[in-house]
This record gives sequence, structure tokens and C-alpha cells, in this order.
Amino acid sequence: MKLLSITASCLVVFIILASATYSQDEEYTFISSSKGPGVCLGRWVQSDDDSRLGHCEGKEMGLSQYSALSSRKTVDRLDQLLIAISAMDEKMAENNNQLGMLIQATENTNASIDSQVAQVGEILRETISKRFDTLLVQLINDDLFKEELVRLKEEILEEIDYVYFSQPPVSEKTDKKK
Repeated sequence: MKLLSITASCLVVFIILASATYSQDEEYTFISSSKGPGVCLGRWVQSDDDSRLGHCEGKEMGLSQYSALSSRKTVDRLDQLLIAISAMDEKMAENNNQLGMLIQATENTNASIDSQVAQVGEILRETISKRFDTLLVQLINDDLFKEELVRLKEEILEEIDYVYFSQPPVSEKTDKKK
């Protein structure tokens, strides 16, 4: 959403600058001449004599010619804007595609991490249980020592369960942050 608002802001600035540049390109004055209404493209110099019209320092053309020329320039500017907007649209589509791939890669990585953590926890549980069981067989004659080892085994296994199995998976942690 933020990217869309930034893009819209840039587009507005671009249009304003393009319009300002277009209006600064020409200085014009609407005039009335013997041929009818017209436009002086350039500077209009008013005559000191009231009986005479001023003169145009630049190109003088009829209103219909000026209208056609102005329309053509407007079409050219709109074509330029359309090209710029199309380029921005293509870039945004490319960025959205890359963002989708990054999201998918992150989800795959989180699933892999969750699977590895679970595997490590199981391997650790199995290893500790086997070692304690082996020790118990060797020390079966001493009941007090056997009870202490069983209690120690249970405490270690409870700690493993807490660390590896009671914590939410990495993928759930990242989902909550969104």
C-alpha cells in the first residue's frame, strides 16, 4: 500500500512538472488582426501610436492553427506520460513478483527450521533415554542411585519438551508479527 502511495505521489509530481514545462515553453498573446483572431507566439510589442496595432516579435498564426498545434503538443505530452506510466507499471509488476518469491522462500525456510528443530528435539530425547536406560541396567543393583537417575532423566526430558516442543514454531512467530 505504501509503494502505491509513493508511486501515485511521484506521478502527480511528474504531471505537474510536465505541465509547468509545457506552459513555460511558449509565451503567447491572443490578438485580433485583419485576418481575424490569432495568436502571437513570442512577445507582443504594443505600438506607441493608438491608431496602429502592435507587432509580434515571433511567429504569428491563426487561432485554428494554434489550437491544432496546441492539441498536437498535448497529445505528445500524454503519449510521454503513458509511456512513463507503462514503465512504472511494468516495474511494479516485476517488484510484486520478486516480493512474492521472497515471501514463498521465507515460508519455506520457516517450515524447514521448524522441521529441523523437531528432529533435533526427537534425536536428543532418544539419545538421553538410551544412555540413561543403559546406565540403569548397569546400576540396577543400587536402588537409591537408580531412583535418582530416573528422576534426573525425567527432569531432563521435561526440559527438552519445554525447549523444543512447547515453543511455537518459527512460522507461527512470524505470522503473528504480520
